[in-house]
Amino acid sequence: KLLLLYGVYGSGKTHLLEAIANELYRRGIWAGVITFPDLMGRLKNTFDRPKGGEGADFEEVIKRYCTVPFLLLDDVGTAGSYTEFSKQQLERIILERYRIPLFTVITTSRDVKELPEMVFSRFQDTEKSRMVLDEGKDYRLEKGKDLRRAK
Repeated sequence: KLLLLYGVYGSGKTHLLEAIANELYRRGIWAGVITFPDLMGRLKNTFDRPKGGEGADFEEVIKRYCTVPFLLLDDVGTAGSYTEFSKQQLERIILERYRIPLFTVITTSRDVKELPEMVFSRFQDTEKSRMVLDEGKDYRLEKGKDLRRAK
């Protein structure tokens, strides 16, 4: 139910995540890809919302990501999103999704040992989780070489 794709920038992790979303859609299941920085932004935008007021408050938004049937979370730890607050929210989401269990795929370019300890531990449970190292190289660098050769 849980899959962690990790590897260097530009190795194709996002493409794999989008392929998963496309395959789910082909099967009649909507599962949008959200980046971790965008998710943290959504959470932070709820800070001033009173409970029961207009728009979802923090607990409603975090609970949604803890319980949505399919979660495809891209770029964990990028764009300045790897703060203590964001690590705590990632931990909260993964622990809940692991417990239920719910279909969850996350990608990261960080060293997996930098994940919160409880998150890393859950992904090491081979009965419920898989960790896959994407050993590809940064295709953008290769594309750049091809462009230079063409000149």
